[in-house]
Amino acid sequence: NYDIAIDGTYAEENGTTYGILKDPNVDASELKSRIPQTASKSLYTILKEEVDNGGDNLFYRMIYEPSSSYTSPLFSATNSKYVALQKDYNLRIFDNYDYTVYVPKDTEIQPWIDNQWIPTWNDYDNLSTDYTLLDSTPLSGAKLIEMKDSVANIINSFVRYHIQDNSVYVGGETRNNVSYETGTLNKVNNRFFTVSVTTDGTSGEVKGLGNDAAIPFASEFYNKPGREMWIELPSNETSLTVNNVLSSKIAASSYIVVHKINGALCYDKNLQQQNWVSRLGLKKKNP
Repeated sequence: NYDIAIDGTYAEENGTTYGILKDPNVDASELKSRIPQTASKSLYTILKEEVDNGGDNLFYRMIYEPSSSYTSPLFSATNSKYVALQKDYNLRIFDNYDYTVYVPKDTEIQPWIDNQWIPTWNDYDNLSTDYTLLDSTPLSGAKLIEMKDSVANIINSFVRYHIQDNSVYVGGETRNNVSYETGTLNKVNNRFFTVSVTTDGTSGEVKGLGNDAAIPFASEFYNKPGREMWIELPSNETSLTVNNVLSSKIAASSYIVVHKINGALCYDKNLQQQNWVSRLGLKKKNP
């Protein structure tokens, strides 16, 4: 840690600006490294680093490795007007706001897959090969499209329920069963499903509407900050490069915090009472 001398403060509408007093004994690059910086890693980068280091990967793959034939992934490198940082992706559901992302360990997601409470992107790809309607009618045409949309919706709803509005940090504000909206929509009442969060100075836990008990944050992976940015490029430019970065500007950004959790969040207990195949009115083809 270093002390940084301040030569003045300037009140702004959205906060306070601090002037940095130049130290003649410290060069500019060293001084810059001492100034507190905002988080810069996207959710994609945070999860990809965990995967590359041999850590949990199932939640990452549910988001960032969908079927190649799926046309509406949760992430994107571009939108209608802006681009993500180079070699990066932004989550489509993030807006100019702050969010908390709960990442279940692989050991917690795998039972959901094994018990067929949720499908995988492999199920999506092989739907017509492996499944039929209950009367043995093959899946094809409009019905196949409908069923594949339903499979994708189950996967994405699972993911989105692990993303809540507002950033919640361990060691920040103490919370006791505070309710927050998630990214999963309840189509019955057109409101977003919620989770309940409890945090104190050393730990945290979160409980879904369909969970029997609260799920603790993993002690080895929590309070990972991040930020996703949409960049507005100069006219006639299509990508962010070293040549145009200084003439580009941040058009929108989202702040995130990521916690790994020792369980999977559930928004409806019925999801664990009937497998996804039966819920969609399908059956496995005979071997």
